Amino acid sequence: MRLPGASPLNRVGLEPHEQELSALAARLAALDRPVTERGMRLVHALVTDGGSPLYDRTAAAEISVILAHVLDALEPC
Repeated sequence: MRLPGASPLNRVGLEPHEQELSALAARLAALDRPVTERGMRLVHALVTDGGSPLYDRTAAAEISVILAHVLDALEPC
C-alpha cells in the first residue's frame, strides 16, 4: 500500500494489514448495506485519533484486533 506525499500514517506498520484495511474500505463503500452509529463512531476514531494504530507506531500490533472489532461493530444486529 503506497500513498504519495507526506502522511502521518504508519505505512510500514500497516502494510501487512492491507487486506484488512481494504475489507473495511469495501464495507464502508457498500452504500446499500446499513451500518450502525457505533461502528461509524469507531471508524471515525480510527481515522482521526492520533493514538490510533493507523498513526501510532507503538500500537500497530493491535491493528488486526481493532479492525475486526470495527468491522463487527458496523454490522446491525
